[in-house]
Amino acid sequence: MADRVLVIGSGGREHALAWKLAQSPHVKQFCKDHNIGFVIAGPEAMLAADFPALVVKPSGFGPRKEVILASNREEACKATQAILQFLCFMDGVTFASMPPVQVQKQLLDGGQGPSPVAIGAYGPVPQASEVLLEKIKITLLQHIIDCMKQEGMSYVGVLQIELILEKDGVKVISMDCNFGDPQCQVVLQLLNYDLYEVIQAALNGRLCDTTLLWSKNLTAVSVVMACEGYTECHNKNTEITGLLQAKELGLEIFHGATILKNDKVLTNGSRVLTVTAMKQDLMSALEAAYRGLEIIYFQDATYRNDVFYCSIYDSDVFFLFRRPLYEDKIADFIASSTLGHPSKLPSASGYKSGSVHQQGMPAFFDLRASGYIDPILVSQTKGIGTKQKIAQLCNKHDTIGQDLVAMSVNDILALGAEPLFFLYHFTYGKLDAGVAPVIAEGIAEACEMAGCSLLARESSEMSGTWAAGEYNLVGFAVGAVDQRMRLPQQKKIANGDVLIGIASSGLHGQGFSLVRKIILTSSPHYLSSVPSGCGPYTLGEQLLTPSKIYSKVLLPLFRSGNVKAWYPQVEIKNLFAVLLQNKHLYLKSVSAVDGQLQNMQRTSKVKVAVLISGTGTSLAALLTYAKEPASSAQIVLVIADRSGVEELKNATLAGIPTRVIDHKLYGSRSEYDGTIDRVLDEFSVELICLARFTREDTSLEAVILQEPASVMAEDTKETLLEKVKEAENRAFPIALQLVASGMVQLAMDHKTYWN
Repeated sequence: MADRVLVIGSGGREHALAWKLAQSPHVKQFCKDHNIGFVIAGPEAMLAADFPALVVKPSGFGPRKEVILASNREEACKATQAILQFLCFMDGVTFASMPPVQVQKQLLDGGQGPSPVAIGAYGPVPQASEVLLEKIKITLLQHIIDCMKQEGMSYVGVLQIELILEKDGVKVISMDCNFGDPQCQVVLQLLNYDLYEVIQAALNGRLCDTTLLWSKNLTAVSVVMACEGYTECHNKNTEITGLLQAKELGLEIFHGATILKNDKVLTNGSRVLTVTAMKQDLMSALEAAYRGLEIIYFQDATYRNDVFYCSIYDSDVFFLFRRPLYEDKIADFIASSTLGHPSKLPSASGYKSGSVHQQGMPAFFDLRASGYIDPILVSQTKGIGTKQKIAQLCNKHDTIGQDLVAMSVNDILALGAEPLFFLYHFTYGKLDAGVAPVIAEGIAEACEMAGCSLLARESSEMSGTWAAGEYNLVGFAVGAVDQRMRLPQQKKIANGDVLIGIASSGLHGQGFSLVRKIILTSSPHYLSSVPSGCGPYTLGEQLLTPSKIYSKVLLPLFRSGNVKAWYPQVEIKNLFAVLLQNKHLYLKSVSAVDGQLQNMQRTSKVKVAVLISGTGTSLAALLTYAKEPASSAQIVLVIADRSGVEELKNATLAGIPTRVIDHKLYGSRSEYDGTIDRVLDEFSVELICLARFTREDTSLEAVILQEPASVMAEDTKETLLEKVKEAENRAFPIALQLVASGMVQLAMDHKTYWN
């Protein structure tokens, strides 16, 4: 006859116990009849109220059960995120161990928020080696049993031990006399044995005759789905949907705080559900569990999105995440005989969660600690190229580090990946001791800008390859992107998508090779002043403007899911034809060409006639500009379409001949035009500048320059006319110089061409 077993408790742990016991042919489910075979109490509070306490706890029972460790100088409390749970069945004489389990307690992503009880668990923990597990069994569990015997005590049941692995061995944090929640859900998924028979063997002191069977090469994951606010959940009795769909995915859903009412499952507390998956490996199990969590819904539901990405490392020694010590300097691999004072170099910074760096040793990076579910690694190796040579010639090394990081990091970003860490190799001939720290500091600062860890660096002296003062830098960056977020997403790109261009900081790549060749064969040199309008810099300083790093600008956009592709270089077909059709939209502005005109002088100036109207055109700006030594124009004549125009007086005062040719005094257009032509020939005019002159051509076909005039709500007709006049005064002199210098020409097809 089958026994009746009573499981006391209402959480997911108790649901898992009932689920596993129900698989046994020895057990009937609980009914209102009596004759209960035995009772399994889930909550430890019930055990403590029925039996004397035989467990070690740092605090009393209650909703807050976390263990707080005293932090050391390096704030090693971060290590508590990787506490190992070790469970076993005990019969008073011997024990039968269960697979090691790891838990997370913080409710919010990134290990933040309250930690009342575990909100996720998985097992077995792959980082716990067989050697380590045997050591725990022999030195710890057996020691506990022996101590109990010496004190005349005997414990039968489940013993849960919290351990932490440190360099000097295994440390016990706490012990409990029950299954943990959701540790129970994980362990029972892995158990390929009748739980009822295990319990009977423990009660009868016969665990030594029982060989438990556990699922091999499988990992179980449980993630708690809680009510937002957790201990202060106010939205009880809200409907839960998606349970059947999640069940169809092969998941086990253990109910923690639910009730059944009118054939609907409703919430009834904070720890609502535990979604449990079992797959071939941890990542597959996590993916399956999260698919179920995305399907299930109830109001104010919450769960951690980054469960188990801060696990312990693979060995018996647990490496704490840490910031570099005082002696771990950014250039610690550069020979001290060369640098002289390595202690003055900046400390490495920007260590990302999951990165571990040991002095003089290879570096480690735990990808799970960065929060990826289905990551793809992306890597890029780049040098700086000719720009590095310019830095050496200018003896300016403070920006070259940012260029090194940017070259690799920006290529990684093009695939939608987040830069995780950066490494570099520094080779040199005979290096100035003051150069290396400057470069190293620039690289460290650039890594912070990129949001990645500076994980490792190496240097070597190669006097036979590089001359004294010369060096070479090679950078290596690694990033990651979840499979579904990788770029480009070609299938999603469609007509009507918006193309956004982001301005770079200057030349890149092969552009510097071309610039260097030009400088080697021309008069300007790297210490020459740049043209006006480019700031108080030398040509070399301007060329060494560091490349932009786009991480902090682009990553939030990528994570929004709205970006379909990002290309550091785009080839656009038929662009020239489109620009010709719409050239008025892409005309150059004064600011785009001003400052470039000083080098456009002709050997002889072009003779110019300015034809003005009596509608307020200002001639003063043209007259002033034409007097400049760099001007390619000489104004030799001013013609007005009526008398009494103020600008005629200004021209006369400037010593420029004037004429008035009023079209009203002529019988035909041809007679009027012929008169103008004769006057122009008289002064050997080569170029005509029309300034609102009668019947001037207003077609955009030959427009070469535009200047904006801002319009405000409070503007009147008079103020707008004044603004237009000011814009003309800015644009006319520049346009005149462009044409007079030959930079812009009007062809026979009446189209403008830029030389």
